Amino acid sequence: MNTAGGDIDLNFGHKNSKMGKIKSIGVFFFFFILFLSCQKKSLNTTEIENWLSYYLDQNKIGYAFYKVNMGDTLIKFYNRIKMKLKVGTELKELAVNSFLITDKNLKLISFETEQTSGKNVLKINGKADKDTLYFTFQTGSTVKKNRLVLPPNTYPAGILSYFIVSQNLKKWKGNLLDLTLFSVLPAEISMIKKDTVIINDTVYEAAVYQIEMANVKSFYYLDSLGNLLKEISAGGIIGIREKPQKAMAEWNKDFLDILSFFSVPIDTFFAEPTKLKSVKLEIQGLDKVDYLDIDLPYQKVISKNPLVIEITKPSLKEVTALKITEKEKVYLFSTPTIQSDDNLIRKKAQEIAGDIKDKKIIAEKILIWVFRNLKKKATTSYPSAIEILKNLEGDCNEHATLYTALCRSLGIPTRIVVGLVYAGRAFYYHAWNQVYLGEWISCDPTFGEFPASPLHLILKIGDIEEQVKVLNIVGNIKIKVLSFEYE
Repeated sequence: MNTAGGDIDLNFGHKNSKMGKIKSIGVFFFFFILFLSCQKKSLNTTEIENWLSYYLDQNKIGYAFYKVNMGDTLIKFYNRIKMKLKVGTELKELAVNSFLITDKNLKLISFETEQTSGKNVLKINGKADKDTLYFTFQTGSTVKKNRLVLPPNTYPAGILSYFIVSQNLKKWKGNLLDLTLFSVLPAEISMIKKDTVIINDTVYEAAVYQIEMANVKSFYYLDSLGNLLKEISAGGIIGIREKPQKAMAEWNKDFLDILSFFSVPIDTFFAEPTKLKSVKLEIQGLDKVDYLDIDLPYQKVISKNPLVIEITKPSLKEVTALKITEKEKVYLFSTPTIQSDDNLIRKKAQEIAGDIKDKKIIAEKILIWVFRNLKKKATTSYPSAIEILKNLEGDCNEHATLYTALCRSLGIPTRIVVGLVYAGRAFYYHAWNQVYLGEWISCDPTFGEFPASPLHLILKIGDIEEQVKVLNIVGNIKIKVLSFEYE
């Protein structure tokens, strides 16, 4: 695909994409859902229906179907997305179905959404009451109820294109509610120029909109009737308007291995990463770092220009009495997916810990149990601690989620971190943990490392809503090893 005019590169994918092995891809699927497109043919029609195909590096990876019904007082949005990707040696599918109802001002009234990946099914439904969204979160047989406070000027992310057209937006700043990440994220929308775009040999005039949410930028190309002609997202993902038959047409036989698409090769080989005492890395390609969590205990920013980070391995001490301040208490809370207050989670954690009092030994024992008992398997589903404990399989997200729940159930503050990890001459996207033992210590239940080796570069602390902020980094930076020291 090519376009005429403008200075934005509209070529499929990345011509110089780095290939390698990666440890998890779940968060990329949530990114696709985060920016699902809404298309509008005319504000005067009562029903709209549109289709898009999604591509990565010229490989078809999925399609989206979208329909809007406009009544006298309510607007109903139906949305379906299907992704099919090669994950390592396995072919994985993810289907998401959503149904939203808003009033005429596009304020959310109610919603239902279902994600299906193999045997894993996630269902979320809820209703809005003034500034609060009450919802039910169901994974497998586990049902949790919760609520989310909606700040003023908040709209569902799933109606984005319709929102742009109906409000005739030129520049907007507010909040978008993502019903998959289940988070309210600050966002900015700007019409940056008029341009032309070529789709299936047809030239269209389009208005180009930049959408920035969670420090990730995407570009929408909308025609004069509001149809989304093209979408460019982080990581080289491109959405193209298609006819239904073509959008649903069979995928390529040679599927793109998404696990080998995003990587950061280096020219240094480490035979025994766990025996490293420290490593100093130079990071290139990061224009902004203020939204990242890169300056931490045992991970220090030595220089900002160029960006140099030194990571050291901590020395662990016995911890029988753990002093927890208000800062750490938030990492003891149960969440809809980290159900640390569940009896099943508590029982398993107590069984692993036994009569041991030393928090350090307990945290290590839990990590070893998770490492040994979870089958290493690439997944595309939303991680839920209870379901992970029942199924005992998953990738780094599942390992990190279950470990967090087990430790929190025993009063040990634990959090998930995401970033890059070294494995065989390259760094790859990865999720692991930090456990609080008087200070935050990195550990990796996927690799069985306690503490984690210095070849773990933390980019962000937090759950899915924070993890999406690294999506415009993975695959777009370069890493140079400046020095290292073994124990």
